Amino acid sequence: MAVSTNYAGKSIDLCILETGQQEGADSVNIGISSSGQVISGPYKVAQKYLKFLLTDAGSISADPNYGTRFLTKLLSGAVSNNQSLQLQFYSSSPAAVTYVLSSNTSPPPDETLVGVGLDSFSVAQDTATLKIRLSFADSSTITVPVTISTI
Repeated sequence: MAVSTNYAGKSIDLCILETGQQEGADSVNIGISSSGQVISGPYKVAQKYLKFLLTDAGSISADPNYGTRFLTKLLSGAVSNNQSLQLQFYSSSPAAVTYVLSSNTSPPPDETLVGVGLDSFSVAQDTATLKIRLSFADSSTITVPVTISTI
């Protein structure tokens, strides 16, 4: 997932999802980018979506409604097979989509999230792997591979 550097007329965020600079699927690591890199467009939306999805609901005292129980379910052992992973994802994802949509009342088409889906997913021993596809109003899509250790 290459990060756009054209910020003309766009709001920006600090990039905390470190990705490769190639187009297409690539590994995602969470941590402040060493360069203090900023992002905009669909990458900003993907980051906002993933931060909400992977933050434990109630863990931010200033905003107790921020986050989902998705990661908690993964780490508690409630997700032990592919079917339960899919069930937990699709029950948690709508809250993250609603958060993204309500955080910007008039986004440009490349920041207007129109759909989220799982391209692939698996649970194997101590790892959950998801390829999350985000679709935007300008017909673009981003597929973000996310690997989560469950130990």
